[in-house]
Amino acid sequence: MKIKYRLIIVVIVFCMIIMGKKTIYAENQLEEEQNGFDLRLINYISAINEQEIKREVKVETGELKNRTKSTADYKISKVPVAVENGDYITFKFRIYNEGEKDIYVKEITEAIPDGLEFVYDNDITVTENGDLNFENSKDLTEKDKKAIEYNMSQLWTTKETDQGTNKITKISTEYLAKENEISEKQTMVKAYNKEEEISYIEVGLMLKVVVRRRF
Repeated sequence: MKIKYRLIIVVIVFCMIIMGKKTIYAENQLEEEQNGFDLRLINYISAINEQEIKREVKVETGELKNRTKSTADYKISKVPVAVENGDYITFKFRIYNEGEKDIYVKEITEAIPDGLEFVYDNDITVTENGDLNFENSKDLTEKDKKAIEYNMSQLWTTKETDQGTNKITKISTEYLAKENEISEKQTMVKAYNKEEEISYIEVGLMLKVVVRRRF
């Protein structure tokens, strides 16, 4: 599904896209009202317990270039994989820009799917060197610690928690925002010019399996 929307701009274009249980906030440095940022969100599994899963995203742009379709065709090659309780799945959220304007992804929010868990411990502290200190986190496994380190490197934070179970139900990240751009990590998603491949940006997330299933 292609997302089209009208951006109301003051100094920074700011918009919100809701795709299923995922929300993307995008922005662009502009000074007038513009139409039609066209974004596509593709999420896929890239690893199980840090072991890479070969799932290639194939993008066909022929009909988009010829204007016989309003969006490119996105296909993910995959073979279902079984996971066990306690396994960690690494997801990639890839955002393609089919529009005419360069954009930054201000924020992504994610509702945690059933059967998966976002693991965190409020007893974790950060050392003066910026390393995580798990000394007071007695119940975390080594897998848990690696996942927490990875998710914090991707700037995922808690957004909502179930008051009854104390489980984290929604998270968000500003990893791709303009203010977090550095020389080693360019976060602008360039406009589609029909002469090159569609530009994209992506962020990773590790979630723990708490109910066995196939992906």
